[in-house]
Amino acid sequence: MDRLFLWDDAPGGNVEHIAEHGLTPAEVESAFDNIETETTSRATGRPAIFGRTLNGDFIFVVYELR
Repeated sequence: MDRLFLWDDAPGGNVEHIAEHGLTPAEVESAFDNIETETTSRATGRPAIFGRTLNGDFIFVVYELR
């Protein structure tokens, strides 16, 4: 499936947010190729996944479909 990820590298954007968690956009995107569970964020109600990055880290990603 083709996906387009929209990254905001302005201050306060999602690139800064994931960097605060030690992640890069490439790592987050790779988790979508290695999804273990699809769910919904309890905090936001948005869709979310548990997935593995290319280096094997297990991460939780909340996202928005546009």
